[in-house]
Amino acid sequence: MVRFYYCLIWLCLHGNLVLARCGDAAFLEDAHLPSPGLIRKYGYPFEEHKIETNDGFLLTAHRIPKRGGPPVLLVHGLQDSSAAWLVNGPDKALAYLLSNRGYDVWMLNRLAYRSCIYEFPPQSKVLKKVFYKLCTVILHKSCTFLIMKLAGVDYRQLNSTTIQIYIGHFPAGGSVKSFDHYAQQINSGGFFKYNYRSVAKNRRAYGSAKPPAYKLGNVDCKVALYYGKNDLLAAVKDVQHLRNELPNVVHDELLTYRKFNHIDFLVAIDVRKLLYDSMFSVMKRVENGEL
Repeated sequence: MVRFYYCLIWLCLHGNLVLARCGDAAFLEDAHLPSPGLIRKYGYPFEEHKIETNDGFLLTAHRIPKRGGPPVLLVHGLQDSSAAWLVNGPDKALAYLLSNRGYDVWMLNRLAYRSCIYEFPPQSKVLKKVFYKLCTVILHKSCTFLIMKLAGVDYRQLNSTTIQIYIGHFPAGGSVKSFDHYAQQINSGGFFKYNYRSVAKNRRAYGSAKPPAYKLGNVDCKVALYYGKNDLLAAVKDVQHLRNELPNVVHDELLTYRKFNHIDFLVAIDVRKLLYDSMFSVMKRVENGEL
C-alpha cells in the first residue's frame, strides 16, 4: 500500500507539468533544464566533478566556483538532486545566494551508480514520457493537494510556478535500499545502520547480529539546527532529540512561522526572510569565531 501511494504521488507530480497552463517559455525551460543548464542560464560559472567512493560508487558534484571563497557543500534529501538548491531562481535559491555572498558552492548528487543497484523510480526518458501520458487526466489542484499532505499544508508560502519547476526535477531517483533504510529508521525508534534482515549479513557488515546505532557523539563539527512545526517529515521532538545527541550544536532555532513545512526550506516565497537570513548570520559568526 505504501508503494501504491508513492507511485500515485509520483504520477501526479509528473503529470502536473503536462497540464500546466502557464505558457511562459522560461518557466517551461527551467522545469526541464538540468542543474548545469540552470546555473549557466543565470550567468554563473559551472564545473562538474566525478567522485568515486571507496566502495565503488560514482557520485557527481556540481560546483559554482568562487576562487578563494569559503567552501560550502549542499547535500540534498531523499529523491532529490542538486537542482533542489537552484529551482527557486537566482533571487531566492540557496546556491545562488551563497555564491553572491562569496562562497565556493558545491552541490552533491547522492544518486550513485554502480552495478546491481536498484533504482526507484526508474530514471528512463521513455518511462517518463509514458508517465506523462498516463497523467494527462490528473488535475493540478490534486497534485498540489498531495504535496501539501506529504510535506505539511502551507498555501501562503506556495508559489505555484516555482512548485511546477521543482516537480520537473523531482523525484530524481534513488536506490530501493535508501527507501528501505528510511522505513527502518521510522520503525526502529532510533538512528541505526542498515539492517540486512540476516544475522549472517549483519555480522559480516558490522560484526554484530543487529545493526549498531550511528555514533552521533563523534560528530564534533559545529552544527546549526533549523526546523519547523509544520514539517510532517521531520518532527520537532525528533530534531530536539538529535540536538541532545550531538555534542557541538552552536545554534538551535525552531522557526517562528508556524506553517513552515518540509518544502518551504527550498521554495517558500519568503524563504530568505524566514530562514536564510538567519543562516547567513550564523555562518558569518562561525567564520568570525563568535560561535
